[in-house]
Amino acid sequence: MDLHRLAMLVVLLTLIGFITVFQQVRTWRLGYRINELREKKRLLQEEQRRMQLEVARGLSSASLMERAQALGVNVGTPSGYNVVRVGSTAADLVGGAGEKMEGGQ
Repeated sequence: MDLHRLAMLVVLLTLIGFITVFQQVRTWRLGYRINELREKKRLLQEEQRRMQLEVARGLSSASLMERAQALGVNVGTPSGYNVVRVGSTAADLVGGAGEKMEGGQ
């Protein structure tokens, strides 16, 4: 084999070696980036679940009542309750057989 062919073979093998190393380093970098993105996704999913719970709590009737009262909104409460005795019929209720109690007393 002459010297020219040997030099070409060495250059070609060196070039293949550099390309292989470059691809390996690129693969490692992409692997690290994928792991970072997976961790970020996990953290964002946890935050999303936390925020969904917070929204659900914020929309609960008790929470809405507290916020409305804090803002000075007059939250209506029943002014009285009708107590119906066992055995009463609809006709009795129309006629006033039910007993009216003020303010839940």
